[in-house]
Amino acid sequence: MVYELTVQSVKLKSTLFTPPSRLINTCEATCAIGMLYKKAGQPMPQVKAGDNLGKLIESIPQQVYDAEGGNLSEIVRNYTWFDSDEVTEDAAITLRMGYEAI
Repeated sequence: MVYELTVQSVKLKSTLFTPPSRLINTCEATCAIGMLYKKAGQPMPQVKAGDNLGKLIESIPQQVYDAEGGNLSEIVRNYTWFDSDEVTEDAAITLRMGYEAI
């Protein structure tokens, strides 16, 4: 997988479009979460392969959304997942890359 393309995609979706474009997969969602935490000035969340994606998104504190207050918050909140969606190895990598990209 070319992880840099996922990071670029999330950057474009969260900056070029009004309203921001939807995220389409787990890797984009975790990348956006990493960016969200970095923009909010928070430490990167500890996520590993096998973690439930829905629980990860639901565990994001309101203060993180409030601190970012922009398109990243909107696209993460609007991401639709299945209860069975899990963080993959690739998604864990894109979370870290998203955090480091900001």
